[in-house]
Amino acid sequence: MDNELIFAADMPRQTISDRVGRGELRPLATGVYTTDLTSTLEAVVAQYWHIIVGRILPDAVITDRSALTGGKVGDYLYLAHDRRVRARLPGRS
Repeated sequence: MDNELIFAADMPRQTISDRVGRGELRPLATGVYTTDLTSTLEAVVAQYWHIIVGRILPDAVITDRSALTGGKVGDYLYLAHDRRVRARLPGRS
């Protein structure tokens, strides 16, 4: 099976719970899981942060210092969105 991201909105809660219980999925953040059982969670987030952020905050725009660097600045990713949200994902500079 290819490594992939699974979002709670895309699968029944019981299916996700069963797959986590069988060791087929690991949680990355609230409602976000991965089938990658070998990489560190930080590495998975580093590879797929744009997909994760796109699903957690649809229509968000990368702004400020993150726009200049194309990604995280220190421990933060600066985004503009119509609601204020602090999402915590594994991975630090």
